[in-house]
Amino acid sequence: MDYLTGRQRLGDRIRTIRQEKDITQERLAELIGKTTEHVSFIERGERSPSFEVLIDLANALDVTLSYLTDIEPVGHQHIAKIPASIPVPQILSDPVKEPVKSQDQRKSDLERMQESFEEIKLLQQLADEYGIVDIFQDNGGKVLQLLIILLQYPPSGS
Repeated sequence: MDYLTGRQRLGDRIRTIRQEKDITQERLAELIGKTTEHVSFIERGERSPSFEVLIDLANALDVTLSYLTDIEPVGHQHIAKIPASIPVPQILSDPVKEPVKSQDQRKSDLERMQESFEEIKLLQQLADEYGIVDIFQDNGGKVLQLLIILLQYPPSGS
């Protein structure tokens, strides 16, 4: 598609959306801070709107920028359309019928988790000493482990 054709299709799209929303050119011009003549030039494909004006148009017409600029050449076919929602296999969507553990077992899990958090704090303090800001980000825990092992290699006495 050449620039002139693209500009004309964009203008047609803007006009169509404006008319569907029952907005006059005068009102649209007020909403975007431009003259009615400017809006008319854009809709006729005689002027290319700036990126800022495109955003203003999308906001004024209450559509997304991608929706506003969704123009395709005549005869263009999508190779494949992505479905709006991908079905989840039944095996993954079956609800749990019973709790996995009893109330007492879950309380025990909570206590174990609290203990683990204390150990994680100690591990993070160790990581801080080696300049690793977050053991959970960017494999920080693995980097720490590897760093400590490498700093001890070769074993003393070899």
